[in-house]
Amino acid sequence: MSQVSAEFIPTRIAILTVSERRGEEDDTSGHWLRDAAHDAGHKIVDKAIVKENRYAIRAQVSQWIAGDEVQVVL
Repeated sequence: MSQVSAEFIPTRIAILTVSERRGEEDDTSGHWLRDAAHDAGHKIVDKAIVKENRYAIRAQVSQWIAGDEVQVVL
């Protein structure tokens, strides 16, 4: 039986906010996620706000997952 490691391993996170009205200054949920992840010891590698459009959302997520920089998208 294998043992689970208790070692903390920070992840590289990208944060996506989907909104028609929000901008960087009033993106409260995005700011909260960024701060909480950072405070937990993770690295925020990118943050974006896109309109409620499936193609824009797909393009942003595709860009992040195509490379090795991002491990998690929130």
